Amino acid sequence: MESFGKRWLGKRDWRIAAIALAGALLALAFFAPRFLYWRLLYLSLPSTTSEVIRAQANLVQLADPFARFDQDINQVLHWRLLLPIIGHTLHLPPPVYFGLAHAGALVALAMCATVMLRHQMGAWTALGGVVLLATTSWYFVSIGWLGYFDSWLLVGLLAVVFARRTGPAAVAVLLTPWVDERLVLTLPLALLLRLSYRRRFFEQEQDADRFRAAAWLGLALAPWLGIRGLAYFLSTDAPTKNYFAGLIARQSEIPAAVYLQGIWHGLRLAWLPVFVWLWSEGRGNPRRGVTAVALLAVTFLVNLFIASDISRSMSVFIPVALLGFLLSAADVRARRAIVLLGALNLVLPAAHVSGPQIWPIENLVVETRQLRSPPPGLTPAPYVAKAAEFYRLRNFEDALRYIALALELDSHHGDARALRAMIFYQQRRFGEARPDADLAVARDPSNASYRNTRACVRAELGDLAGAIADFERALADAPPDWPTRAAAQASLEQLRTKLRASRN
Repeated sequence: MESFGKRWLGKRDWRIAAIALAGALLALAFFAPRFLYWRLLYLSLPSTTSEVIRAQANLVQLADPFARFDQDINQVLHWRLLLPIIGHTLHLPPPVYFGLAHAGALVALAMCATVMLRHQMGAWTALGGVVLLATTSWYFVSIGWLGYFDSWLLVGLLAVVFARRTGPAAVAVLLTPWVDERLVLTLPLALLLRLSYRRRFFEQEQDADRFRAAAWLGLALAPWLGIRGLAYFLSTDAPTKNYFAGLIARQSEIPAAVYLQGIWHGLRLAWLPVFVWLWSEGRGNPRRGVTAVALLAVTFLVNLFIASDISRSMSVFIPVALLGFLLSAADVRARRAIVLLGALNLVLPAAHVSGPQIWPIENLVVETRQLRSPPPGLTPAPYVAKAAEFYRLRNFEDALRYIALALELDSHHGDARALRAMIFYQQRRFGEARPDADLAVARDPSNASYRNTRACVRAELGDLAGAIADFERALADAPPDWPTRAAAQASLEQLRTKLRASRN
């Protein structure tokens, strides 16, 4: 980390790591991922939740970086090859691969802290600024939606705007489009921000030097533009054509009110320093102001309509907000305002806005509680109930399929095990029924139905004494109006008679 800072971000010390980590933890405490949904990644339950829908494709891409996908939401991965190739080459396990987004979030926050400390904003002001920037959509997505690497897009944008030397910025332009092509859509604005930043804080530079550096950054983009352009015009880039073909239809389904909410939730109070930068550009130089407004507006519209994830599309304006911080840092009141804005962004409600859907982001306590008390769709009960319906219709194939889903959520679920044992019993697969019956009884030894099921299986397997013991226990534990009491009693008497006959 020391060499990282010395080479392009300037002096580093322990404060940067502490500020980045503190900001990340505060944002996590107030706006936590829906951890519960992560488990769907390794289950066969049907799922379209944002937490795992791209991660499922990422697992395929990790095994084969050049895999192809039919879903619109995952077709963009066809050209996002840098991280899959790295993960595939290094044989990264899936948890480590998905963790790259979390690592990128810490890197991005450390870069923000470094830039603020570089310009003497003070540790508390820098912490307030980091908290304000961490409580925005890019961070929520990076730590909560597995397989979304928005954090590395932000790392690339921050490098383009704030790197002291042209080299690291050029490397960011060269590599980041292979992580997320939104850098290309935002690059003209990023170059204007870089010119604005260096004009304000590196007065010894001449305009010719600044524009020469911008030319090098444009040149660094040439390989990506050449490859993508050639593929498109040679008609070998079907995913891109398909994506744009359905773009208008997808965006037209989103109500205008949802667009407004998505724009707000993208940055929330971090929009204020964006306007500070616009005001600063236009003050004393209307031409610069008009250029800044026009370029920001074009970038805003392109990012707004290029994807259905409205709130996360606003994340590309984080460097604008950071530059707004720097331009106001000389004023003590402005520095206090940054801290206040960070605190307010922690307590104001936040939400993901994707397509027509809006769902709130809860705090760590709520999401931890959800792990212990999941919603019905993530519990075995509805799947067991569906399996029981198919069982009554004697559709054993579908019943077993739903039981398998239930057991993925709870491998020791008593009702699921007992029902599968009964299905196997009906199919005369007694050897397969016995383990399920044993597990059901172990889960609830006083459950009369479980005992009755195991008794039937034991009887067919020739374990008469065991079957008698289970029937006796079932009759003892069952309530007086137990529907199966008469049948169980009759079976018990038959087994007793059979056992006596065998002994004689």
